[in-house]
Amino acid sequence: MRRDIAIGMSDGSTVPLALAAGLSGMAVPSDIIVFSGLVIACVGAVAMGIGAWAAQRSTNTQTISSPDLMELGFSESQQEQAISVLRKEHKNLEEVISVPDKLKEKNNNQVYRRAAITVSIAYFLSGLLVIFPYIILTDPVRMLFTAAIIACAILVISGYYKAKENGINPLFGAILTMSIGIMAAGAAFGVAKLISGS
Repeated sequence: MRRDIAIGMSDGSTVPLALAAGLSGMAVPSDIIVFSGLVIACVGAVAMGIGAWAAQRSTNTQTISSPDLMELGFSESQQEQAISVLRKEHKNLEEVISVPDKLKEKNNNQVYRRAAITVSIAYFLSGLLVIFPYIILTDPVRMLFTAAIIACAILVISGYYKAKENGINPLFGAILTMSIGIMAAGAAFGVAKLISGS
């Protein structure tokens, strides 16, 4: 669940910040930036939720017929040893360590839904936080600067936990995720300035 939240937060802050930076670079009125940000937050949340559901389903479909000893803390080699011992002791291994298919499918569907909802909510709330300065502030420079600070804070937190979940140095993950967000926003701002000719 922590990983799903981190994924939603990361994308949910990067995309709206890049959008806001691009539109700010073209000197678009703040109400249009707010509307565009809300739209991208809603659409992105739905798309990310569907993506998370599909990813979970794809992963679990590949391993649905094998006993899931990983949840009990078994490493891959330990799983193989445990299955080997059970096969020697019991003729019908499935009766010993498998749950019925209907129960397994029901549990998996709950996992898919939880992942989709978690990612969607994290994406939407992160996007909303990034757009919020455009609602409460009046100065365009302060709007963009505040949005960038909020996005960087979200990216550092999400990058830290994503890296931790994947066994990477959390500090490196936090800095890398924040750097990608800043580069995306900077590129959007630069391209917008170039197109607008200002």
